[in-house]
Amino acid sequence: MAMTSPFDEMERMFEEMQGMFEGMRRGRGSFGAGIALDVSRHDDEYLVVADLPGFEKEEIALTVDDGVLHIDAAHVVESEERSRSRTVHERVTLPGDVDADSDAFSASYRNGVLEIHLPASEGSEGHRIDIE
Repeated sequence: MAMTSPFDEMERMFEEMQGMFEGMRRGRGSFGAGIALDVSRHDDEYLVVADLPGFEKEEIALTVDDGVLHIDAAHVVESEERSRSRTVHERVTLPGDVDADSDAFSASYRNGVLEIHLPASEGSEGHRIDIE
């Protein structure tokens, strides 16, 4: 019979929790410090909806490269007493290829919700997406 320590059981439980969190991340979006997001396919496009409250449109950068959507946002508030900042870096692997035509990408940001439309296609190249 193998001897085990309480730390062995804690490690097993940690690995189990890590698997559960990873499953939640893949299934519905981010957990914890990340952002809540949803990726779905509608007709000939992918729709990505991300909750980004507290940011201005100009503080959010979107790029698509090789089937991966990059969402980067940074908000800094400085006063004489203190400064605070919030940054978000999220990478979303799209379930398929997107259209390489940069005119076909669109994004809007209203009331803290970012909505990104990415036309589906057979191949892809890296592109920056402007937010309306």
